[in-house]
Amino acid sequence: MSKKMKLKGAVLLSASVASMGAFAQLEEIIVTAQKRAESMQEVPIAIQSFSANALLESGVTDTRDLAVVTPGLSMAQSGTGSRPYMRGLGVQDTTAGQESSVVTYLDGVLFRSSVGAFLSFDNLERVEVLKGPQGTLFGRNTTGGVINIITKDPSHETSGSLGASYGNYETVEARFYGTTGITDKLAADLSVKWSDQGRGYSRNLVTGNRINKEEDNIFARTKWKYTGDTADVTFSALYNKYSNDMGNVRGIAPGFKDLDGNTTPGNKMDIRNTIDPWVDYENMAVSLRIDKSFDGFDFVSISAYQEDEVDFLVDNDMAAANVMDSAILFDNDAFTQEFQILSNDPDARVTWMGGFFFMDAGASSNILISGPALQYGPAGNLTYLNDQRLYGEIDTRSYALFGEMNVDLAEQHSLTLGLRFTRDKRKGSGGTQAFVYPDAPLPNFTGLPMPFAPAQGQRDSFSEPTWRLVYDFNVSDDVMLYASYNRGFRSGNYNAVSPADPAFDSEVVDAFEVGFKSELFDGVLRLNGSVYYYEVDDLQLQTFETFTSRTVNAANAEITGAEVDLIWLATDALTFTFGASYSDGEYKDFPNAPSNPPNPQGGNLPAEAVDASGNQIINMPKWQSTLGATYELPTDSGIYTTGLRVTYNDGFPWEPDGRLEQDSYTLVNLTLGWQSLSEVWGVQLIGRNLTNEKYSVHTASTATGDFYAPAAPRTYSIGVNYNF
Repeated sequence: MSKKMKLKGAVLLSASVASMGAFAQLEEIIVTAQKRAESMQEVPIAIQSFSANALLESGVTDTRDLAVVTPGLSMAQSGTGSRPYMRGLGVQDTTAGQESSVVTYLDGVLFRSSVGAFLSFDNLERVEVLKGPQGTLFGRNTTGGVINIITKDPSHETSGSLGASYGNYETVEARFYGTTGITDKLAADLSVKWSDQGRGYSRNLVTGNRINKEEDNIFARTKWKYTGDTADVTFSALYNKYSNDMGNVRGIAPGFKDLDGNTTPGNKMDIRNTIDPWVDYENMAVSLRIDKSFDGFDFVSISAYQEDEVDFLVDNDMAAANVMDSAILFDNDAFTQEFQILSNDPDARVTWMGGFFFMDAGASSNILISGPALQYGPAGNLTYLNDQRLYGEIDTRSYALFGEMNVDLAEQHSLTLGLRFTRDKRKGSGGTQAFVYPDAPLPNFTGLPMPFAPAQGQRDSFSEPTWRLVYDFNVSDDVMLYASYNRGFRSGNYNAVSPADPAFDSEVVDAFEVGFKSELFDGVLRLNGSVYYYEVDDLQLQTFETFTSRTVNAANAEITGAEVDLIWLATDALTFTFGASYSDGEYKDFPNAPSNPPNPQGGNLPAEAVDASGNQIINMPKWQSTLGATYELPTDSGIYTTGLRVTYNDGFPWEPDGRLEQDSYTLVNLTLGWQSLSEVWGVQLIGRNLTNEKYSVHTASTATGDFYAPAAPRTYSIGVNYNF
């Protein structure tokens, strides 16, 4: 029996049970992780899927919060850049032209930039989190995993909603969503959200101003869908703009001294900087999708263009002394085109798909470092520069052919074979310009200013075959076992801020996994789990220097781990969720790891190389767990709901030498809601980090000191929603 026939049977059985009213069952979760609509329990991939209501009940409103509900996923933030880590694999470098190991897709469209990957969950249908390398089906190869966001399609029936909320730190938000039919075959929708935080979480003790806040956040999205007799055409557009210094506020890390000899203020969220950090961000994206059915197969075309710009200011020395500030401008743009063909016979023993992916992307960085700026000379003595400009461009063209085939070997056995070949062509160029004091001690700096000296351009190509091999066995209608071998590939690249450096090598991951999926006790308990082993070659890591950061290769690493997630429908009204992950990863061979040892007088000493072989991989907690409960109480006055989410993170090292560590922390989110019986009016209270845990979204060491970017403290809000 094919998987599609079993899926249809499961749907019919579920409907029959519901109509008899015999007992409640968990709702079936449909996902598109394999480019087809399938039951999540039939997909032999470690995957978690969350509906819009499930995320809201856990206090999750954008991609930054996903780690709250997803063991094995860690979310950090550098400036405005997203830094997701899945099972120990991720990317620290969020500069222009760099790509993440955990890739974000919105309705099938790749969001390449780490800055553009911060997406609000508005007009949402569901979010799928795929764990492990995805080297076959998705537009870009990925070594860590995929965050797949699917929004609602517009409806021909006119409807919509209005919402507003107010929270602590003078945070206000307004929302609108509307959908309607334009013609009998064309429908459209519009989603708009505006928010503003009037008071920052913390204070700059030098300027006296409030910092750590998000201002004038505008997120708008529209989708137009034409439904024809044999083809559907969908056009989508997105616009996002905000000012947000979260992740860019850099205070001296707890326990260390800045260049002035000061330690961390009593309030870990306060800083001593000569300037107030700020970030301005703007992003737009458009896409066109065509779905057409033929006799024996379906055809899909996805065309997309997106661009983003981020402009920010940071105090590099993190001290009250005016040592070094940077004004930074990053630009990213990308055009992508993907073609897919998929078999559409639901009774076939063999199902297949194939495709082609193309990407033409550009990125530029422009960094002005103003001083007097600190730099170590050849003998380790300190010298001072006034201004220095670093400029770089990275152009990428990517081509990929891919295909996958699933064969039902017998009634209970299935084999999946996938193959992909990717070729990335990179071009890097750029240069530097220095402005110095006439009496600067460096012998090479004799005038004011020095001429702009562009670096010679470079060209490199990175090619790699990747594959997927999966065997799954249906022990019964409710229990499936699977074993898989996946290869993932993240191509080499240039450092945007130092394009004269040779390109760093591609990261390649071989992942072996054994797992199970089950629905037990007549469909009231869903229990899934897996164990995995990764071999990583040329792991890519970021290092911080005096002025900038660079990505290097860390030779080899090994990762082993296990995960389990559970959903239990205890009663018709009460649902429990639980998830846990254990990961153990270490660098097998990393003899020249970067390290910035602290200077007892303040700041750090010149960077040195240490042997990090055997050390724990960064940004990878050994233990993560999450426990959630939701309760729904219908009454004559309306429906009352409660959602509780408790998330534990065991802590992890921030850098390969293991000197800077994130301590363990526990987050508690709580939501309380009421909805009228007519479903017209609703009220919701949301509380996040109710225990006010102090932890960091970004910690690192540089030549000028160890910095610490605090996460948001306890926040709460009350909102009203009107549906029409």
